[in-house]
Amino acid sequence: MNIIDRFLAVQSAIRKKLQLVGIIALLLTCKYEEVSLPVVEDLILISDKEMLMVNALQFNMTVPITYVFMRWFLKASQSDKKVELVSFFLIEPCMVEYKMLRFPPSMFAVAFVFTAQCTLGVSREWNTTSVGKLTGVHRKYITSKYGNAARREPSFLLEAWF
Repeated sequence: MNIIDRFLAVQSAIRKKLQLVGIIALLLTCKYEEVSLPVVEDLILISDKEMLMVNALQFNMTVPITYVFMRWFLKASQSDKKVELVSFFLIEPCMVEYKMLRFPPSMFAVAFVFTAQCTLGVSREWNTTSVGKLTGVHRKYITSKYGNAARREPSFLLEAWF
């Protein structure tokens, strides 16, 4: 999505070509990020405009993302596995919330590392109002594999954001 947004910010595209823009962005992302690529022959007819997109982005393909900042802040704060798991538990459902786009990835990440650190001082179980609509994330982090991070109650700081 970031590549699509940045491309459309510098290059206009008619509505009929937006699917092409999306496919090319996907192909570029796969080439850059993934180990296994989609079959290029399947995309060859629609990917002939790849260079237009790459040139419009001035070959600037890497952007800092929240996950990278989370790793940096967790390491800098010498956090243990519990803080790490609670941080990721708290941030995952928020990353799909539109209103969270107003925060830069670095601020977003550091806030959740700090919130996780504050949260770990609380030992009460999560209640149903804390789970919200995204129950898949809750079910993931309530397992022992993820350190039962969902059994913690979030700090007041997280609640203030919503």
